Amino acid sequence: MKYISFVFFLFAGLFTVSAQTTTDLIAYISFDSCDVREDFGVPSVLPEPNPNGVFDCDCGVRGQALEFIKAGNEDSWFWILGDIEDVFSTIDFTISFYFKPTTNASENFVLISKKADCDGTDHAFSVRFNPSTRVLNVDMNETTTVSASVSTVLPQNLCWYHVTIVRQGTLTKVYLNGAFYAQGKSTNAQRIDLSNNNAILTVGASQCTQGFDTPFKGFIDELRIYDRALKENEIRGLFFPIDQVGNGNDLTGVNDTTIFLGNAVQGFVTHTCADQILWSPQDGIGLGEETLPNPLITPTESKTYTVTFSDQFCTTSDSLRITVIDPDSLDCSKVFLPKAFTPNGDGLNDAFGINNPFVISGLISFDIFDRWGTKVFSTADPFQKWDGNYKGKAVNPGVYLYKVRFLCKGSEEVSSGSVTILR
Repeated sequence: MKYISFVFFLFAGLFTVSAQTTTDLIAYISFDSCDVREDFGVPSVLPEPNPNGVFDCDCGVRGQALEFIKAGNEDSWFWILGDIEDVFSTIDFTISFYFKPTTNASENFVLISKKADCDGTDHAFSVRFNPSTRVLNVDMNETTTVSASVSTVLPQNLCWYHVTIVRQGTLTKVYLNGAFYAQGKSTNAQRIDLSNNNAILTVGASQCTQGFDTPFKGFIDELRIYDRALKENEIRGLFFPIDQVGNGNDLTGVNDTTIFLGNAVQGFVTHTCADQILWSPQDGIGLGEETLPNPLITPTESKTYTVTFSDQFCTTSDSLRITVIDPDSLDCSKVFLPKAFTPNGDGLNDAFGINNPFVISGLISFDIFDRWGTKVFSTADPFQKWDGNYKGKAVNPGVYLYKVRFLCKGSEEVSSGSVTILR
């Protein structure tokens, strides 16, 4: 157990975070070594004569996380000082962090707050969570009549929650695990002024020492503060999957998969802090491999596999659907391709390819030509699709011809037609 007492000061432009946006990032605490000074490389953490908090360092979302522990009458919390008033004023901002409660008590635990008293209606900000009801409350108050709040129930059976709070104009938005989840609008459609020199931004507690605000018990990790409203794609980039399952070695796209009878799938688990992992059912999994993060799975029929992650504080699970196809039951004489596609990068109908690749026992060639006979795409992989580019550049919209040569029960078949690119 580690006893830490510190105050954290903001310094902008002194660090970088790979893969996550750093534009207008004014504070970042990873807790990777339970020493926030390492994130800044400057002596920005100073001891204060405030009561020492009791903290522990343990497994986090990426490396280590900070556990807030109550020891006797001492609560665990820290302040963020420095040029913070510019953020908590009237401008847009974003706060992103992970948290994992270590209790199911029906209390309003304070994750982050900035308010001078328990009333919380005078230029105050707070984020609270009740583990029993799973209600997350985000409150912004300028006065008793000018305020905004979001109260939403988070999903059950999760160990870690990634919460991103965005103040954008008169809206307060909450994103969960990288996706939009809830929002609230300020009263009177008025931008709320949170300026309060008497209130200190506090992580893990509030300046209210009375009953309504309970100091947090649990883990906090990957805390980021921006002085602007992040875009949705930037928020997605802040989310690191944890306690999730896929196939292969990543979670890009849908993790469910389809295989031929007799083939196998390599299971894959993202980073986890679980002490125990269990795959079920165990059909198709080697003896003793059901507790491994990456077992080889060879099902004889279509199944949904559930992976349970457990530690002393919580249990969560994720699932992987494996569809098994018997090639002898398929009609391999026809291949299906769409009539048009729109390669505009919106994630919908962006590529052109064979819709039923599993019926093909062997693809000889799949070629696409423009109106002048130039081959703009060619592959022998039935799962590969054309993205509408030729030599690295987007082709013009219009009609293109395709020709597919494939094997069906040992005989060569040919399918040809046209496809229209819409942009």
